Amino acid sequence: MIKFYAPEYREKVKHLLGLLLPVIATELAMFGMNFFDASMSGQAGPVELAGTAMAGNVWMPLRAGMGTALMAGTPIVAQLIGAKKTEEIPKVIQQGLFLAVFFALVVIVLLSFGAPLFYDYLNLESDVKHVAVWYGISVGAGVLPFFLVGPLRALVDSLGHTDLTMKIFLLTLPINGILNYIFIFGCGFIPAYGGIGAGIATGITYWILFFMFVWSVHCLPGLKEFHIFRQIALAYRQFWEYLRIGIPMGVGVFLECGVFAITSFLIAKFGTAFIAADMAATNFCTIMYMIPCSISMAATILVGVEVGARHKEDAHTFGILALQISLAAVFIYTALEFLSIEWIARIYTDNKEVMAIIVNFMMYGIVWQFFDAVGSPLQGILRGYKDVKFTFLISVFAFWCVCLPYGVFMDYVQGREAYCYWEGINLSLFLNSVALFCRLRYREKQELEKDI
Repeated sequence: MIKFYAPEYREKVKHLLGLLLPVIATELAMFGMNFFDASMSGQAGPVELAGTAMAGNVWMPLRAGMGTALMAGTPIVAQLIGAKKTEEIPKVIQQGLFLAVFFALVVIVLLSFGAPLFYDYLNLESDVKHVAVWYGISVGAGVLPFFLVGPLRALVDSLGHTDLTMKIFLLTLPINGILNYIFIFGCGFIPAYGGIGAGIATGITYWILFFMFVWSVHCLPGLKEFHIFRQIALAYRQFWEYLRIGIPMGVGVFLECGVFAITSFLIAKFGTAFIAADMAATNFCTIMYMIPCSISMAATILVGVEVGARHKEDAHTFGILALQISLAAVFIYTALEFLSIEWIARIYTDNKEVMAIIVNFMMYGIVWQFFDAVGSPLQGILRGYKDVKFTFLISVFAFWCVCLPYGVFMDYVQGREAYCYWEGINLSLFLNSVALFCRLRYREKQELEKDI
């Protein structure tokens, strides 16, 4: 049993928080860009917000799924550090860069040619479709650099330089905000592009982010010694390990995000006000999700290092700490959300009809965030063990066999309103958390039995 007064426990708390706080700042900054897109597009009008919402519902699952797959370098590098095999790290990161190029090409084709056909199928209003198509194409111009950042960030974070990642993202956040203002509302000789301008600003920001990471990895002490960009070549063993870890991670996250996207598409039949409100509420809840997501990433690094070093009790302790911090945090920020829920709605729009719907969605979102505060750290701990297949399978079951069928049944059979889809999300997140907890207990027991 953990002794809370033990000096070694306090040291672990400091270690975890020292790694965690910059990661939280980084994730909030990264999704702050989405917040700028949503809130500033909303101020340009409901049509602009709905258009960016539709395009975002296509881009975000692709970004989250493939981006997560590219972060597979984190548990791999963490275990190499723990096992003192750092000479293998450059080859691992280089395989991630190869994979990033392939993913980028696929996504560019989907955003430019596949998405417009999908919008035709949804029978969107012509103005909403126009914004959605050109927002996606504009973001697509920055997809390649954004994906290349993934493996580079995995290297930086796994080596403990999460503060550097934080500084880079915090620097790009105001740049993105300024670019959003310029391209959405117009400035000088630049016309007002509305919601499309948010896509232009995001694409430019991704290139700036990429060049900052390249400079850091190539020039800064503690990173340049790995010579990531020297003698880049395919290494099949490392490439297949990257795929073995990354694909289940990415597909699992893609399926989870895909449910949110499909839910938004199903809600679209209720009208533009519901589309805009669903996008706004989802956007804000996703920003707050960055706190348990950050705890998950920190847990992956610390648990991975301890597992690589064969320190299983320390790996268990870091896992417990991650869960404790996540639960403490969710009680605080959901209470603040509840007290300021109407003010949050005003951030996105001044339309009273849309505001009222946002408030209703946010009430469901508060429940959703409680379950995520448990499930996300558990997922991160399991990744530290390189245990990723189970999280993929439970994502398929919870989100595609429970969440969507529940929402569709309640909507089309029971005649419920759009909120039934958010009820399904909460149910699936609850089941996901319970299953991941049981899996972690099994995996830790399995690891201990290896030493007997």
